[in-house]
Amino acid sequence: MNLGPIVNSAGGELGQDISADGSVLWFSRGWPEGTPTDEDIYYAIKVEGHWTEPVPWELNTPFLEDNPNVSADGLRLYFTAIYETIYGGGYGSFDVWVSEKVGGLWQSPVNLGPGVNTAYHDANPSISADDRIMYFTSNRPGAYGGFDLYSSIREAPTSVGESGLVIPGSLWLGLGPNPSNLFYSGTTIAYRLPAGATVRLGGSSGFRVGDSIG
Repeated sequence: MNLGPIVNSAGGELGQDISADGSVLWFSRGWPEGTPTDEDIYYAIKVEGHWTEPVPWELNTPFLEDNPNVSADGLRLYFTAIYETIYGGGYGSFDVWVSEKVGGLWQSPVNLGPGVNTAYHDANPSISADDRIMYFTSNRPGAYGGFDLYSSIREAPTSVGESGLVIPGSLWLGLGPNPSNLFYSGTTIAYRLPAGATVRLGGSSGFRVGDSIG
């Protein structure tokens, strides 16, 4: 079912995520070609069973922000961004970042560091319900080519400033030549394949396409 004109616009809405209680819809919006605004993050709140008019996330910048993914407690927002000249820059053109909500206010984004990000295109984060496992896509070398799915495990509870996410150790699926939206529900990995893409299985996980986790 289409969510209708209150949520959707003449731009492109994509990379959606929903809060654990189902009350907040997060997504990124790309504007029609020719407008000066790049992709930004938006959210809409459900009131009496209906979504309200989406509003832009207060930390959007003139740079790209997209594919938001909110933690189960609603206090951390993971997302993809290109911050080449702000917040200390990143490791590549696309990196995964996180902002923590403190006292009702979103704090300046923090790069997840080399445990997740590389000089390549690292994007589409999806965090497990216990905030310990990060699933994401990357086109880094050494895998199957194009964009592949990776996981990174947090070594121990820590502050956002030191995410504790270690170098990815499990390669899940090869998704072909283009990036795909990724969603992790806690038991199942879901993803969208580009037209004409092929799926290549491999790595240490032993999963098949469509399998659930543990």
